[in-house]
Amino acid sequence: MKPPFRWAKRSPHAVRDISRILTPPAPNRVYWEPFCGAATNFFLWHHRLGRRVVLSDAHQGVITVLKAIRDDPVLVSRARKGLPSTSEFAKIAEWLRLTEAPADLYQYFRVLQAVSIFHQSYDAIRPQAGDLVYCDPPFWYGQAHEGPFVPFGGVAHAAHARRVREWAEAGVAVGVSLADTLEMRALNQGLKVQKLRGEILVVT
Repeated sequence: MKPPFRWAKRSPHAVRDISRILTPPAPNRVYWEPFCGAATNFFLWHHRLGRRVVLSDAHQGVITVLKAIRDDPVLVSRARKGLPSTSEFAKIAEWLRLTEAPADLYQYFRVLQAVSIFHQSYDAIRPQAGDLVYCDPPFWYGQAHEGPFVPFGGVAHAAHARRVREWAEAGVAVGVSLADTLEMRALNQGLKVQKLRGEILVVT
């Protein structure tokens, strides 16, 4: 199942590989996706997950759209057709148009019914032993590409790598998609690294 809107460009081969490598948590445990974006991985393998799923992101826009699809598909549909709507739903409809969303959003409405969706940073989640956390933070290609408008650069990735180790020590299974660079490999030294197409997957 493709995501409901286009977000960060990803290799479909890499996404499929990730879904084959990661092991879904037990039905009574939680699947967390704290950099969900368009929740590409979740929608690809939602049928393998239990009913305890938490999607979150620090980007307010993607969370607003996912919540609207889950909670108010009729109002979203009316706004997309140009029928009278609130300014909020008009903005959502414009977002969906710009991100090339499919015409039928009800398939996503059904899948998202039991999913918790939050606007928050990755470090606000509290996974427990036996849970699975899949992280897809913004790719960073090293200091040579650092600039004033990089919101998730080297310092942020270093902090994230420490948090991944803390989760792993607590018995949480973690998968992290990263750019395949020397810096990313160094930050995650000692953890299992699998090379995918155009990126790496760090697995605890």
